[in-house]
Amino acid sequence: RKAEVEVQRMCEALLANTVIESYEVELP
Repeated sequence: RKAEVEVQRMCEALLANTVIESYEVELP
């Protein structure tokens, strides 16, 4: 169970980083 939570958090962090990077790239 604990491992599943850690993996889920990692995935969420990766998703957040991807979204933030895409926003930064789109900004003029």
